[in-house]
Amino acid sequence: MNMRTLLLFLLSAVLAVAVAAERHTITLFQPSMVGETELEPGNYQLSLAESHVVFRKGRKKVEADVRVETGKTKFKFTLVRYNTDGGKNRISEIRLGGTNRKLILH
Repeated sequence: MNMRTLLLFLLSAVLAVAVAAERHTITLFQPSMVGETELEPGNYQLSLAESHVVFRKGRKKVEADVRVETGKTKFKFTLVRYNTDGGKNRISEIRLGGTNRKLILH
């Protein structure tokens, strides 16, 4: 009985962590830098957990630290803002459509 209870507890904990990561889809229309990695144009899955975001496209995975800010109203659509750094477009902010949150990339 003890082993069964422990197994159930561990399974619940794993599921809770998996559900805690929030997921969104964004489309990049131009090559975009995240950290030292250049992302090609296309659709990416974002997984957000606290102050960490993961960009995924197929087998490619790029991670970055973010600061999450909450606005007063919901954003109607997803918006990606850039800074130009050395002639390359670096993602600086992502406003998540359908939410009132924006991600500020470090």
